[in-house]
Amino acid sequence: MLVPFANFRSRVSFVFLAVLLVFAVVSIAPSTAWSQSTSTGTIVGVVTDTSNAIVPGATVSITLKSTGAVRTTTTDNEGRYVFADVDPGAYDVQVSKQGFASTIIANQAVQIATQLTENVKLQIGSVSQTVTVTENPGAELQTLTPTVGTTLSGAIIMNLPNTSRDASSLAVLQPGQNINGNTGGVASDQNSFELDGGYATDDMSGDNNTYIASFSSDTAGGIGNYHSSGYNQVPSAVIPVPVSSIEEFKISTANQTADFNGGAGSQMELVTKRGTNTIHGGVYEYYQDTNFAGANTWDNNSTGTAQPSSHFSRFGADAGGKIPK
Repeated sequence: MLVPFANFRSRVSFVFLAVLLVFAVVSIAPSTAWSQSTSTGTIVGVVTDTSNAIVPGATVSITLKSTGAVRTTTTDNEGRYVFADVDPGAYDVQVSKQGFASTIIANQAVQIATQLTENVKLQIGSVSQTVTVTENPGAELQTLTPTVGTTLSGAIIMNLPNTSRDASSLAVLQPGQNINGNTGGVASDQNSFELDGGYATDDMSGDNNTYIASFSSDTAGGIGNYHSSGYNQVPSAVIPVPVSSIEEFKISTANQTADFNGGAGSQMELVTKRGTNTIHGGVYEYYQDTNFAGANTWDNNSTGTAQPSSHFSRFGADAGGKIPK
């Protein structure tokens, strides 16, 4: 079929205008709003002096204590500053301005998908003078998001009881979820999983255990259950996420923000471990068998059937450190 030249030209013009419109929207969008990530946090604040007057042009720097990495910005005309896409970890926040003593807010924790508010009040003095603050009231107050959820650190994840040793299974311990992963009355196939900002949700069933057998062996089902259809198993990501590989995760069960997609249930955001300036690591074996898994079933006992013997072993290792130059 031949297309009239005039009609073809009008279509090309429409496409060209649409491309220009998208480019314009991208160009004028605020950088802090455009660069949000579900695997990082945000540090915001306002810098004032002792009379509560705003301090524009102040230098604000954040230092990641585990690596010494530094990021720097300046306050705007309203004394505000924003650090977007901040990796989870402990940070020192330093603010300096000519005519004022430098202020350091030490050892502040940035959590995944949360906001850390560090409002700083500068005192008059020399820049060579330093005021160190260890506690900043209101720093953990979330004013950028109404999301209801819980953030767990790597140390907590490692120490919590977890039969499968898969971090995804800890989601069912949060308020708003039942033991099968149903959130707010919504089926578990409506949960969403994101690993280091990437989509890690099973496109067919929502999670790796709802309608199909788990391809990740005993990831979340317990011994003998990974050959089943997945019914009554806790939800999990489409790939295994062993607790030893996760630095932090957040589970959101209500009022998710615009980065939430893929379903109407909960949202789990996981971040894998990152290296530090010191060499560290570990080797482990996760072993489970019928001698430790529990007693025989009532039905087997009533018929004199011995408990089937089975065992499961998972080996793993992790290491990290400073990359040599």
